[in-house]
Amino acid sequence: MELEREGKTNIVFLDACRDNPFTETLARTMGTRAISIGRGLAEVQTGVGTFIAYSTQPGNVASDGSGRNSPFAAALKRHLPEPARNLTNIMINVRKDVLDATQGRQVPWDHSALTEDFYFDLAFATGSLPKGAAKPPGDEAEVMQRRLHQLEEELKKKSDPQQTANIVMLAQLKERVRQYEEANRQDQQRIFDTYRKYGAASDPNARNSLNREVGDISMQMAQRGQQQQALQAQIAKLEADMGLASEAKK
Repeated sequence: MELEREGKTNIVFLDACRDNPFTETLARTMGTRAISIGRGLAEVQTGVGTFIAYSTQPGNVASDGSGRNSPFAAALKRHLPEPARNLTNIMINVRKDVLDATQGRQVPWDHSALTEDFYFDLAFATGSLPKGAAKPPGDEAEVMQRRLHQLEEELKKKSDPQQTANIVMLAQLKERVRQYEEANRQDQQRIFDTYRKYGAASDPNARNSLNREVGDISMQMAQRGQQQQALQAQIAKLEADMGLASEAKK
């Protein structure tokens, strides 16, 4: 339970809060130097993502009951299958039943370090359905089948090699467009610097040099603009193929 804990949920139910049968023997053997021997099960601290439920509070002992199951086990059996209830709500109902069955002598206890709500039924888990989607109609089995189908489709989409290749290509195309835009800004600054270098040149040779340098820079910018338009067209087509264009309009 300690290995690879990140993202893992551990749930433990302990219906073993009984007195140590060797308590009196230990006390006689250890004599007056013996430390106090507690009743029931000692409290255990939980790690992140772990939930531990005890059949009774620390230092107390649990009842075996008169039936096949103890009051705690019977209450768990009764409430765990309840749909649309998270673990916290289930334990509240279990606690009420045990308190009633034992006339208040036994209080189920729990220690939780969960970081989110936990549902035994995946169909009702928080965030299990796509955002904004309504819960599918039908009985519990149908709900579960639909949810499993949705998970399969999401997994296929995430593991689709072509989809991954398209995402990489789209990122590369957008990066080239950004580079062209940056180069155009630098060329605009070069044109400005060139005019400032020659100033109000009246010499024909100086004017020819100015026009030649500015013309060369402008030609480069024009060619780059054509390449940028072609890239924008590729990006638009790729986004349409991936269904991103319609999402952007929304």
